[in-house]
Amino acid sequence: MAAKVSVDIHDLTAEGSGVGRLPDGRAVFVPWTAPGDRVAIRVVEERERWCRGELVAVEVPAEGRREPRCTLYGRCGGCRLQHLRYRDQVAWKGRRLREVLRRIGDQDVPVPSVEPSDREYGYRNRMSFTLRRLRGGRVVAGLHRVDAPERVLDIRDECHLPEEGILQVWQRLRESW
Repeated sequence: MAAKVSVDIHDLTAEGSGVGRLPDGRAVFVPWTAPGDRVAIRVVEERERWCRGELVAVEVPAEGRREPRCTLYGRCGGCRLQHLRYRDQVAWKGRRLREVLRRIGDQDVPVPSVEPSDREYGYRNRMSFTLRRLRGGRVVAGLHRVDAPERVLDIRDECHLPEEGILQVWQRLRESW
């Protein structure tokens, strides 16, 4: 088992993992971390120029860090940034859009600011739930698991993202199985 190491997180990847530097200078990507965090990690995958880390503990939390609302956070692949304040999530989305246009689209154009929703939760008017029939006929329905994307995390009413009407329809569909 790899030894623990402390890392300062200074950025986020497109997938929402924190980015830090190991003592040897390699970049390390650590899910569930935030810029400004000082974290203890365990390296779980090593490459010549970068590594993936597993969060062991938040030693010093970033100013914008908070407790996620969802009890499935960290297991469900539907949300990756609930550990950040909402305004920080919105700012990250704006930076990400500018970066994509510059790096991939080769466009250096002014990008309007990303406007936050009036509602931090219950704002999505579309959701893509996944259904899977298990042996024995039982249906598992929900979102992909973050640690095993080929598997489905069964979600009943825990999701805070969809608008109320979508959640009600989802619950009625689930009751019919």
